[in-house]
Amino acid sequence: MAARSGSEFLGRLAAARVHVEIQGETLTGGVAAHPAFRNVVRSFAELYDMQHDPAYRDILTYPSPTTGDPVATSFLQPRTPEDLVQRRQAFKLWADRSFGMLGRTGDYLNSALMALASAEDWFAQAGAQYGENIRRYYEKVREEDLLCTHTLIPPQANRAVSGSQQAGGSLMAHIVREDDNGIVIRGARMLATIGPFADELLVFPSTVLRNTPEDKQYSFACAIPNDATGLRYLAREPLDYGRPRHDHPLGSRFE
Repeated sequence: MAARSGSEFLGRLAAARVHVEIQGETLTGGVAAHPAFRNVVRSFAELYDMQHDPAYRDILTYPSPTTGDPVATSFLQPRTPEDLVQRRQAFKLWADRSFGMLGRTGDYLNSALMALASAEDWFAQAGAQYGENIRRYYEKVREEDLLCTHTLIPPQANRAVSGSQQAGGSLMAHIVREDDNGIVIRGARMLATIGPFADELLVFPSTVLRNTPEDKQYSFACAIPNDATGLRYLAREPLDYGRPRHDHPLGSRFE
């Protein structure tokens, strides 16, 4: 699978069973049709359609190193000045389409994964499998053109104490056990922008950790499908009020 079209993005979202709590309502799928999300979801679909528009595709895509099929330019590992120019032009095309008003577009975390994969040798210092894992995940997201969200910080119910002390240590997402299948995580994280309609959630170590022994159970990184069992999104109040574009030109498209 190469760079997605808008219809392919919408089709994958329609098949996902993402659990979202929003204003007292519980969704388990159907995100693209919900009034809080349907307009911004279509704005994202327009971005993916641009990858196939003859006017933009040579900037927004490049040949995959593994298949030769067109993949998004935001995955391109720059090795020449021309590569950097193409990346800049691609970012600007998407930003211009939304007037810079979309809080998080796919090129953001695509670029982060590109940078992490470029550091494969650094990750391999802890074990060859770690370098291989980050490279393989980057390639998966690139070849499937997945839309990723991420979360970095714990809920701040009490700003007087560290994240690991919130609610006696139980509020912040933490490792409760490890087994042959990996780690089991319980707890909450914050600020997964575009979470309800992304494909994958990247959970990175919190930026407030200080590498103390007490922080060990909170120090982890993982990537999971957005409709994984046990994953729940608690959405804030939406700012798309269902008004026409001429009355609410930004909120009706880019909320």
